[in-house]
Amino acid sequence: MPSERKTTDRNGKAQSKWIVYYVGLDGKRNSKSFDQKAKALAFEKQTKSDRANKAPKITKGQLTYGDLVDRFVQDSSVGRDGGEPWKESTLDVAEQRFQASYQFLPRDTPLKTVTVAFMKDVRRSLQESTYARTTQIGVWNLIKSAFNYGYGEELISSNPVQTLVIRHQKVMEAGEEKFEVFTKEEASAIVAKALELSTATNGHTRRAFEFNWLIAPLLFETGMRIAELLALEWSNVDLEEQTISIRQTFIKQSKELQKVKAAASHRTLSISTALCRRLRQLKERRESRFVFETKTKEALQYRNTLRWWHSLLEHAGVREGGFHKARHYYASRLIEAGVDAKVLTTNLGHADVAFTLQVYGHLFDDRDTREKKRQVAEQLSMLAA
Repeated sequence: MPSERKTTDRNGKAQSKWIVYYVGLDGKRNSKSFDQKAKALAFEKQTKSDRANKAPKITKGQLTYGDLVDRFVQDSSVGRDGGEPWKESTLDVAEQRFQASYQFLPRDTPLKTVTVAFMKDVRRSLQESTYARTTQIGVWNLIKSAFNYGYGEELISSNPVQTLVIRHQKVMEAGEEKFEVFTKEEASAIVAKALELSTATNGHTRRAFEFNWLIAPLLFETGMRIAELLALEWSNVDLEEQTISIRQTFIKQSKELQKVKAAASHRTLSISTALCRRLRQLKERRESRFVFETKTKEALQYRNTLRWWHSLLEHAGVREGGFHKARHYYASRLIEAGVDAKVLTTNLGHADVAFTLQVYGHLFDDRDTREKKRQVAEQLSMLAA
């Protein structure tokens, strides 16, 4: 957008000059002034067109996310719209963050298939990752910058991320809840309803829950991320030792399996005898690679599983809540049972204890406070034997 500069002529009369900062075909930054805004706008539009014509031709319908990133970084390195070119350090950070973004939005994703709903899934995947919140925000903001650039350069006809944000975690006042969590009654109702629907008389309902109803108790009893659960294979389940090993995850956007990269996410979880018995029954009923899979023997897709989950909650008469709400339930029950922060960090697959305490520290505080009060009450008892 041209910049307006107020000046005065020899007679002291106010007048405006419109300055256009642009990058020429030689890659150098220049500026040119005009006495009319319309002329400045026309010149700016022409310089953008000249630069676009010089760039390698890519048919809009064939443009991928990787193409968009490459064009965005290239233009930023010389200064977009006459702005300052990115410093070397900024380019390095951008490269690292774009590399991280490819885990959630692969480079070969055609932009014509990217919708607002699609990008909400990308955002959710990023937020459920083991990256620190500040890193998540940095990656997301860079993704948004690339799409804003693409829309401004008319490489894409609409901007699917314009209104989507990842906010910094709110600093809570004492006594405030940091997140929503299912109550014990709600969790029990969800699991009970899932079991009931697995033997429903309605054929469609029974098929939807017959082999998948154990998703609910597994989420509540292990605290697994949904991407880890969808990628769970029977080879990762030891029914004799009653353990589940987390070795891989499911990439929602590319619909592919991937070995867990973070060392902390690579973990082994214990399961109850009752859950182990149910898993054994499920395994004996059908030959399969994945614990939960489609009729075509493939891993369940995230979006379909999310719809299934919301349907289950509706049947159970429980208020809406995502998969992470079940993970919060698991964490809160472990804290209530007396586990320390280190054990909770390991079981959740977090990178460090500091992050776990950032999310669940207030629950430890509440538990410890209650225990201290109980101990003091016992010590002050006048009726102690």
